[in-house]
Amino acid sequence: MKIQLKSVESTQAFLKEKVLEGGVFQHLDCVVSPVQTAGLGRQGRPWIAESGNLHASLYLHPGQLPLTWIPLWIGVSVARVMLEYGVTREQVRIKWPNDVVDAGSGAKIAGVLCEKVQRIVIAGVGVNLRSAPQVQGRITTSLADLTGLALPPEIPDDFLDRLLAELKFEPYLRVLKKTYEDWAWFRPGDSVRFEDAITREEGHGRVIGYGEFGEMILSTATGERRLLSEEVHLKSRS
Repeated sequence: MKIQLKSVESTQAFLKEKVLEGGVFQHLDCVVSPVQTAGLGRQGRPWIAESGNLHASLYLHPGQLPLTWIPLWIGVSVARVMLEYGVTREQVRIKWPNDVVDAGSGAKIAGVLCEKVQRIVIAGVGVNLRSAPQVQGRITTSLADLTGLALPPEIPDDFLDRLLAELKFEPYLRVLKKTYEDWAWFRPGDSVRFEDAITREEGHGRVIGYGEFGEMILSTATGERRLLSEEVHLKSRS
């Protein structure tokens, strides 16, 4: 089932409310709207919704995949779908945990926001398809910018349909982990700065890799550190 709205404050809030009201949904049912007036991204940031881009929320049964891997799985799936529109494998990477970015500049193309509601997961997906919104303090790009193509008005529906088809096949965890590592923007040896969104604790370290729960593993001055939801910024590449 695909619920198509003309305008909504947030597809995420809309679907969450319907679930809590007892609405009956099945795996990969979704809500999509061309206009969001109060969309949200990670850490409560506003997600600026421009016409011609994808703004959707998906209803997901976790299945056998650990909850911590679901947002990373969706990030990988979004990146894979981009390849169907002429983006090359070398052009895009996944910035931990689940932002799809331009491989060179780190400019954000897509983001994922997952919330556990009762026994299911609601995954908000925003993809800059036809345009890149201006966001203070962040650089952005779009699928159209990467490909140089004039994408048709129906691109959000087409992209969503292909994404849903990609998500029908739940991956084996070890395969997903290897795939994610291949797509990762943060590479072993990268020097990074991190900040806890709640405590505002800051730190520095070098990337070792990714753990069994999708966490980023760092080598720091005080020993190994595993990040689960911190904000991470690249300092330098070796």
